[in-house]
Amino acid sequence: KFISDGEISANLAKNNELITNIIKKSFAVNDKFCNIYVGEPAFVRNQHSFFKVRKQSKSNLLVVGNDIASAVSILGLSTFQIIKQSSNDSKFYIIDLFNIDNQYYGKLDILKKISNNVFTANAVTLPDILKDVEQEINKRNEEQKNGKVTNGRIVLVFAYFRNADCFMKAPGEFMEPETKNHLYTIFKKGPDLGIHSLLYALDHTTLMEVFDYSTIDDFENRIALYQGDSLKIIKDDAGSYPKEKGLALIQAPDGVTSYSADLFKIYSEINISNKYSVNNQDIELIKQLFN
Repeated sequence: KFISDGEISANLAKNNELITNIIKKSFAVNDKFCNIYVGEPAFVRNQHSFFKVRKQSKSNLLVVGNDIASAVSILGLSTFQIIKQSSNDSKFYIIDLFNIDNQYYGKLDILKKISNNVFTANAVTLPDILKDVEQEINKRNEEQKNGKVTNGRIVLVFAYFRNADCFMKAPGEFMEPETKNHLYTIFKKGPDLGIHSLLYALDHTTLMEVFDYSTIDDFENRIALYQGDSLKIIKDDAGSYPKEKGLALIQAPDGVTSYSADLFKIYSEINISNKYSVNNQDIELIKQLFN
């Protein structure tokens, strides 16, 4: 059992399953479903905190809160794990919407070191990417109707949704932007076809400038960080909440028993013996995500 020791910092190396897969490069490739670990439980739990990526409706991740360092850590480590468990036909889009002078701008670019299938985008190139992904949804849907199964995931990682101006109506316009319609289609129809979204917004107000409550329902996996009215994305009264940075609530179906919200400590370090970390590119990459 894992029992909180009062420390906020969470060591990824305490997750025996995950650290073993990293050291031995033994991740199992499975385009249908996989577990993605994000931190240590804050209370007694049998397993570290995780969410599932499943080829099934609503299998997206929503992260909200005023703890940017933790959000970047979650997005980066989650994408790392999904890459490792996805076939070579997969594609990953890091949509970096941080201002160019923000300390986190370009932080997730290091994921390109582990796969040639990782691509970066910004607010300028985002509309074209969303259009292409919607076309891929239409293609996969037709293939599915004809009995063909398309291999490979497509994952869109939205960092800092605050600067996504392409989803906002221009002054004097009444119609929703085409880009916003593409986005909604991806959220709703993508997961069943292996197309998933991981999205971080600084606060609930910013999120609702683009979202509505029915759109939030397209995210079965939700993580509420410190402040930012993040608890508004949690469906049920959790009985606890993140009182400082480094803590979060996760609400995700465990595939067995419940959909309750649990408090956890976000991974922020990977302390491991030098004999395992020397010349291990993946461990060094994760350390960069945490720093």
